[in-house]
Amino acid sequence: MTAKSNYFKWLWACDELAPNHTVRGLVKSTLTGKIFWVSVLAILVSAQILGSIAPIWAGTSGKLAGVIRDQESGTPLPGASVMIKGTSIGTSTDEDGEYFLINVPVGTYTVEVFLIGYQSVKKTKVTVLLDLTTPLDFELKSSPIELEKAIIVVAERPIIQKDLTSSTNLVIREQLDNLPNAVGIQPVISSMAGTVEDENRLLHVRGGRAGTVSYFLDDVSVQDPFVGQAGTRISPDALEELSLTTGGFTAEYGEALSGVVSAITREGGSQFAGKIKAYDGLTHSYDVHTGEYGKLERNDNHSVIANLSGPLTFSQSDRAAFFFSGEWGKNDGYLPHNWRTYHSETGKISLKPTNNIKLVLSGNYYQRELLRYEHRDVNNI
Repeated sequence: MTAKSNYFKWLWACDELAPNHTVRGLVKSTLTGKIFWVSVLAILVSAQILGSIAPIWAGTSGKLAGVIRDQESGTPLPGASVMIKGTSIGTSTDEDGEYFLINVPVGTYTVEVFLIGYQSVKKTKVTVLLDLTTPLDFELKSSPIELEKAIIVVAERPIIQKDLTSSTNLVIREQLDNLPNAVGIQPVISSMAGTVEDENRLLHVRGGRAGTVSYFLDDVSVQDPFVGQAGTRISPDALEELSLTTGGFTAEYGEALSGVVSAITREGGSQFAGKIKAYDGLTHSYDVHTGEYGKLERNDNHSVIANLSGPLTFSQSDRAAFFFSGEWGKNDGYLPHNWRTYHSETGKISLKPTNNIKLVLSGNYYQRELLRYEHRDVNNI
């Protein structure tokens, strides 16, 4: 028989807040007018509250923190400006030369520090991880005459993440891009320590059952409650970060037993970018009687993956940006009844009305079609 499964989920940051607030003092003669103005005010109130309570949400962001010092004397430098290039995120150091940036979306950035009387410094490939603090210190060289070019330094990821209290395997965007055959996140996860993929392509973590792994996409559960597996499929090209937590997870993931798989999707930036790649398969037939291989033939296992991102306007601003990724694939399997076809689409729109408010609309659609094998005996059992 042919089975088809669909998964479609839209997330709107303000929807969870609007029903919890009552708009008073609104009197209209018609029911239509009341509904319209209540909706408008609820959205505005929700957006304001969203900006004010964002720091207490788990969210999909991390934190940058560090100290700015004089290169020669080691003295902390107050009042130095710290900016994340390509974004509107920035701050300045306090009287102790310390700074911190919260609610930084997960990703890789270039951070620049500048202060009057000192040569500006840029650090590239600074990675911000989900719910973790990335330490980033700077040393500025005094310069009485402003130089035209800044010093560029490649940031190094700390070997030990001091605020990481759980057993977590983490793969960032740069590593995902360099994987040779990453057609789905399942092969990436199954290559990590403590995981096993069985003959039914089900994931087991640390000896647990397949249904005891929790799956999160952009910090929202996408677990299928009927079978306990991931209810969607997403291409690694659409991810900014992929992690597997196998122990010590916090109360945020209270329903998890053996492991937590968390994926953060990418966001668009101020520049247009895109990529397309395809996979195909060739194999040799094998004769079990003679032990000889046949000629090289296509096995009809292939997939196409593409993504596109950039600003919603041509002003090259990150105030309004989009990201879209799509995947289509077909796998014939080893037996005639083991074929399957699938396609998956992921999209995200990011809006920043102000520096303190950010609205995100994201969606994921997944559909697969496969032929399930059924065996019934003479008693129809």
